Amino acid sequence: MHFFIPGTHPELSKAEIRALDPSVSFSVATDHILVGEFSHPFGETCNASAGIVKAGVVFGSVETYDKATIASILAATIEPKEGKHYIGVSAAVVVQKNHLLERGAEFVLIVTPDNILLGETTFVQDFEAWGHRDYGRPARDAKSGMLPPKLARLMINLTGLDPRSSALWDPFCGSGTILMEASLLGWKHVVGSDLSEKAVHDTKKNLRWALGESVPDVFVHDATTPLHEPRVFDAMVWEGALGKPKMKRGVDQKEVQQLTDLYTRAFQNLPQYLTGDGVMVCAIPFFPGKTNRFLNITLPQSLVISPFGDHPSRNMSPRGGLLYMRPHQFVGREIVRMHKV
Repeated sequence: MHFFIPGTHPELSKAEIRALDPSVSFSVATDHILVGEFSHPFGETCNASAGIVKAGVVFGSVETYDKATIASILAATIEPKEGKHYIGVSAAVVVQKNHLLERGAEFVLIVTPDNILLGETTFVQDFEAWGHRDYGRPARDAKSGMLPPKLARLMINLTGLDPRSSALWDPFCGSGTILMEASLLGWKHVVGSDLSEKAVHDTKKNLRWALGESVPDVFVHDATTPLHEPRVFDAMVWEGALGKPKMKRGVDQKEVQQLTDLYTRAFQNLPQYLTGDGVMVCAIPFFPGKTNRFLNITLPQSLVISPFGDHPSRNMSPRGGLLYMRPHQFVGREIVRMHKV
């Protein structure tokens, strides 16, 4: 049995874990911790994920809280080594910075209604690498809005496909974040396009920085119009326009309609390039306020929305998408997963 500490959007983290390992079953599932049984290799799942901040193995339990009993159990798990040995319970960033997992151990106590589970941390997310790919890339365009690398990878993982045998297309590639994360995950074939020549140039620059000279196929194309040559993909993962910066001062009805038309036209055009059992995951803008305003998009009959859970949650949109929004942002993202029918 293993435990997971989810990121700032726990519902998305849970959906990602289920997509990476569909057989997982959670015995504990809260916004702060998940405990479950895995069939896929645990380390591979942690390294591929974006929504797992910290994870480890559950190795025991006690019925009641007793310091002496718990201390003796934890002490018995530590292998003697030369030099100092550090033991602690701390935030994920501190564990990484202090190399606690290399020089000692971090234990986690998980209180449930029936008992207290004892866990040991074995994985901590490499936050420095994530930050480097986000803020260190050479071409960044804040005015156009930038998809965070963590969210990009999470969306890719939500397809539930095996990267080693699948082809992916991002028809709104922007600065190339989705293409970069898909390539790092080992997708067999990665393709990107964008209406903006600048965006295509920025994408190629960022991909060469992250991947070297062997970069995915990227070209100029309007995602609402047919491709010039027949192609087919197992997955499409994308984020279209989020709206102009002025919308942060209030919802512009005209611009909301323009965004609605853009996404509707994209949805009408793109499914023809999906395989018969292809998957599409996209981020659609929404505008929070007294009542959340979601784009009233008309989906084609060839696409059906795949729910992320059996029961609606407070972070779920009316059409079954999960909501992603950073603090102090004026525009949120509705993450929607669809299958071709």
